[in-house]
Amino acid sequence: MTASKNIGTRAETAVVKYLHNNGFGLAERRALRGARDVGDLLLCPGLIAEVKAGEKAKTFQQKLLADWQKQTMNERVNAGADVAVLVVQRRGYGALNADKWWAWITPEPALASGQTLQQAWMPLASALTLLRADGWGDPVDNPCP
Repeated sequence: MTASKNIGTRAETAVVKYLHNNGFGLAERRALRGARDVGDLLLCPGLIAEVKAGEKAKTFQQKLLADWQKQTMNERVNAGADVAVLVVQRRGYGALNADKWWAWITPEPALASGQTLQQAWMPLASALTLLRADGWGDPVDNPCP
């Protein structure tokens, strides 16, 4: 396994662990699918995530982020998902602090609550709060639509 795959695996595992403890107990890593990628994580049916980590993620370069946002939107379509989240590791925040990593929710389609999302970055914990308020999450607390 390459160093970049190891970084990706560790990051995805950290995010899934955080999701399991914060209202998305069904979240799982997805296998690579080649050209028609469907995202790194399935949070629950209809909701996927793409995770970026390592030095490129930590520098938060605008051009690279725009490319990752486009990739995430394409993966949402490929997966047939309603919503996708791009999660980007922040400098100074390791796996135990994945809740503080940056998150961006695809702006289209709008959330069921009618909220229109601007191109806003927020901590992953805040993104999950927003998604749970919109009806996403575990059946015990807030069923996936």
